[in-house]
Amino acid sequence: MEHRTTKAILDMLDFDFFKLLDSVTIARSRKHIQRFYDTKEVGQFPTRLAPLSYRCAITEDNSIAFNQIYKELASIRMVVYAPLTYIS
Repeated sequence: MEHRTTKAILDMLDFDFFKLLDSVTIARSRKHIQRFYDTKEVGQFPTRLAPLSYRCAITEDNSIAFNQIYKELASIRMVVYAPLTYIS
């Protein structure tokens, strides 16, 4: 029987989860502070940089079509791509 405890969930969660949680929490806190608190004593938050957008080569006209990629991936029969076959 699986026990649902704080330790069990913390053991299951990856460091990336906490990194993501921190960035979301900070973003929400910044917005909340700017809206509801006087920031004259501590100063303003730094201006955020605009996100960078990159286009991958797959979006070019001479690249492989998504349907072809799907067909190629569907034809692969390696066990690493089908872990559910080990669950009974």
